[in-house]
Amino acid sequence: MHSSFTRRSLSARLILAAVVAACSSTDRVTAPLTKLEFAISDAVHEGGTPGFFFLPPMVAQPTVSGTFDADIATLNPQIAICDVADDLNCGGSSATLAVFTIATSPAITVDPAAQQYRVNWDTKGAGFVSGKTYRVHVTAGVLGARRELGFADVLLTTMPGQMKFLQPGDIIVLQHGRTLPIHVRIETGIPGGLGVTAATPSVASGSTDLITATVQDLHGALLAGATVVWSVTTTPATGVADARQPLNPTSGQTGTAGTTGTRFRAGTTSGTATVTATSEGMSGQATVTVAPFVITGIHGIESFLEKCPTNDPAYPQITQDFELLADGQPDLTPITCTEPISTLPISQLTDELIAEQVLRTAFYMSIGTQGKLPWTPKSLYAWMASSINGIDLKTAAGQLFCCEFMNGKVYFVASRQDAFSRDFKRTWSSISGSGISGSLGFYAHEIRHLTGPGHVTGCPAFPLPTDPVGCDATYNLTNLGSYGVQYWLESSWATGYLNIGIGCSSFATAMAYATSDANAANGFRDRFVTNVPPLVTAPQPYGGPCV
Repeated sequence: MHSSFTRRSLSARLILAAVVAACSSTDRVTAPLTKLEFAISDAVHEGGTPGFFFLPPMVAQPTVSGTFDADIATLNPQIAICDVADDLNCGGSSATLAVFTIATSPAITVDPAAQQYRVNWDTKGAGFVSGKTYRVHVTAGVLGARRELGFADVLLTTMPGQMKFLQPGDIIVLQHGRTLPIHVRIETGIPGGLGVTAATPSVASGSTDLITATVQDLHGALLAGATVVWSVTTTPATGVADARQPLNPTSGQTGTAGTTGTRFRAGTTSGTATVTATSEGMSGQATVTVAPFVITGIHGIESFLEKCPTNDPAYPQITQDFELLADGQPDLTPITCTEPISTLPISQLTDELIAEQVLRTAFYMSIGTQGKLPWTPKSLYAWMASSINGIDLKTAAGQLFCCEFMNGKVYFVASRQDAFSRDFKRTWSSISGSGISGSLGFYAHEIRHLTGPGHVTGCPAFPLPTDPVGCDATYNLTNLGSYGVQYWLESSWATGYLNIGIGCSSFATAMAYATSDANAANGFRDRFVTNVPPLVTAPQPYGGPCV
C-alpha cells in the first residue's frame, strides 16, 4: 500500500487546517500551540549542508548538480529517529526510537541508478505515538570526519490532512501507522571534518599567530575548495585582540592540501582569544593566550653580542658568581677580546670567552624574568647562579652534563670545541641552532637536572626500554624537565615572549634568528613521551617588537 502523507511548508502566519472528516462546520482543531520549531534541513531547506538532499516522496524533487557518492561502505550512513522534544544526541542516547544502518533490518541500501540511499520507516514501531512530531537525522562519514548531514521533522497524525498550530518552518505530515520511504542523496565533496590549530599557543601583546583550518571530506580525504569563515571572541571582551584587524583574512578557501589560514593579531591586554573556523555547518576552535611580553635587559641581541664580556660592567660580578675550571683546575687562560666580536680572530674566540658571553647574556636577559619562568620563581641568572658554582671545560670530547661536585661546589661540565664550532658562537643563532642561544639552552638544560625530573625512555627519539634515557616523561609547565626548559626558552625567544631585541635587527636577520629559535624548539618535540608541546612558528614582528 502506498504511503499517505503530505509535506507542508508553513508560512509566517499560524495555519489552522480543517479536520477532514464528517464534522459540522463548527468543529475546530483544539490542540495547543507548540513552542517547537519544525524544520527540514538539507541543501534546499533551511540553509543546510550543500550536497545533501532529501528526495521524493518526502519532498519535491530538488535540482542537483554534484556527483553522487555511491560508496556506501565508506560513508556508512545512519538514520536515527527521535521525538523532536527529546532530541539531544539522537542516535547515541536512550531517547533514540529507531536507528537504521547498512547492517540493520531493514537496512539502508544504495541505488546507484536512482542515485540515492533509501530505507523504509514503519511508523507502527514501538514508541511512535500519533500527534507527536519526530525528527529524522541522517549521519555519514568515516571516523574523524563523520557528521550529521541533515534532518527532517515528521508529524504523525490519525487523520490525513490534519495539522496543528505550528511555528513557521517545514514539516512532513504522515498518517500514523503508514510506512515512510526515506530517500536521500549524498554527493562527493561534502566537508566531514574540520580541525583548527594555532602555530603557537601563546603570543606576546601586539604579535601575530597563524591559525590554520584543515578540512576533510566524508571519506577523510583532504578537501580543496571548501569555504572557511573566521571569527574571534576574547576574554576579557576587549583589548586582547587588535581592535582594527584582529583576523586577516576573515574567510578563505582551502587549497589542495585541504588547508586555509588566517592571522590573528593580538592587542595590548592579557587574556585568551578563541578563534573559530566554520565551514558548511561545522566549526572548530583554537585558543591563543595573549600575554605582555617580558622586556629583558637586552634591547638588541645582535649588537649586544658584538660586545666583549670582558669590557662589560657586569663582568666582575659574573666572574665572582661563576668560576671557570680547565679539566678540574682553576682556568688561568687569559681572555683577550677586541670588538666587534664578528671580526674577532678565531684564536681569540676561546671556549672561556664563549662561556663568559653565555653567562653575560643570561645576566642581562634575567631582567624582568623573576616570577616569569615556569620552573623557578627566580630570574634566569639568579636561578643559574644559585644552582651551580661554575663551569668545568674538559679537553676530552663528548662531555656535556651536570654536574660535577668538587670541594663542596657544583660545576656544569662541557667539552672544548674546535674552531669550526666556536665560529658559530659569534651570533645569537644560526641555521644549525648552534649560536649563543643553543649554548644558553644547554646550560639551562643541564642545570635543571639538579632539581627537575630525570630522563626516561619511550619518546620517539628513544622509544625502546634498552635505549639511552634521553626523554622527558611529559611536557608539564608545573614541573618542566630539562628538555621542557630548553623548549620553553627557545619558543619564548621565537615568539618574543622573552624579548631580547631580536626585532631591533634588520628584517632578514630578525626572521633568521626567530625562525632558528622556533626550529630549535620544534627539534625537542620528539623528546617527550606524553603531552608533546605544540609546534612553534615565529610570528611577526619576528622576536617581538623592538623595545
